[in-house]
Amino acid sequence: LADLLCAGTCVPIAMGMWTGANPKAALGGMAVGLVTIILVFVISGAIISDPVTGLSEIYYAYDLRSPTLLAAFLLGPTTSGLFTFMGSKIFPYEFPGYPSQKAANVKATLTA
Repeated sequence: LADLLCAGTCVPIAMGMWTGANPKAALGGMAVGLVTIILVFVISGAIISDPVTGLSEIYYAYDLRSPTLLAAFLLGPTTSGLFTFMGSKIFPYEFPGYPSQKAANVKATLTA
């Protein structure tokens, strides 16, 4: 269970080192990653028998050959990373105390 939690949140945390990352987009990306993992198990359970059974399989996700587990580990980080990236591009964020890109571009133009 802990590895699925980490899979859904690792990419937005790593993207937090990027100066263009928006903290709110990263938090949203973490939520999207976790919801994606839950949905993978619910959909898998709905295909096999019923969604509640699929959701309960999260606690018993020890079979590493399971296609459901593989899909969760691939889709969780992918969707969380895409959400964080797109949110950061749509809503740019300037960190307080950190020189903005606009100021750096103007300074480079004036000194050239």
